[in-house]
Amino acid sequence: MQKKGTVLWTGGKDSGLALYKANQSGIEIINLCTFAPKSANFRSHPLKYLTLQAEALGLPHYILNVEEPYDISYRNQLTYLREKTGISIVITGDISEVNNYPNWITEQCKSINCEVFLPLWHSNRLEILKTLLKNKFEIIFSCVKEPWLTKNWIGKKMNRTTIKKLISLNQENNLDICGEQGEYHTLVLNSPNFKKRIKILDYSVISDKSIHYLNLKEYSLENR
Repeated sequence: MQKKGTVLWTGGKDSGLALYKANQSGIEIINLCTFAPKSANFRSHPLKYLTLQAEALGLPHYILNVEEPYDISYRNQLTYLREKTGISIVITGDISEVNNYPNWITEQCKSINCEVFLPLWHSNRLEILKTLLKNKFEIIFSCVKEPWLTKNWIGKKMNRTTIKKLISLNQENNLDICGEQGEYHTLVLNSPNFKKRIKILDYSVISDKSIHYLNLKEYSLENR
């Protein structure tokens, strides 16, 4: 029987690629889910934009509120999603441990007997970026942090030129070329799974000390 799954959706390159790889592996993706505190203001991944991505993908999007204690809250919400939608597997785009801690979602899913699929886990960073280009993902930089990246990166597309520069910066300042330590964040405009693509019509840049964000003003769906 085909497994039914949910993708932990951030709207960035890693969750987009995880969805693509899960689909390729034979998992039926039936929805997306995003965990968010009630007062969340995700500047790098605005919730309204994530909802539009779900529309572009043709998938339901569940925004699941979490609060302290977060481990219990995550387990309760995953249990709710499983009972409501029939998922049996959770897909996440995590690449590696953060501060040497075990994978958070894997730990929470153990006690509720839910399978986890991590298609990017411990993958070669450069191969991840090459896979995105090979499969014609359209991606822009939505948040960057100094000293690794400067303000002018905001709104740039991920392509061969920017990837080459990321590799160069890795040698200069130890930047993780996939931004796994928070050096940058991205938003997907289009992917092989999108039924429509997103077009950014207007944006500005918001700076908060050493962090710079894409401030989306106008965007829409268009036919691919």
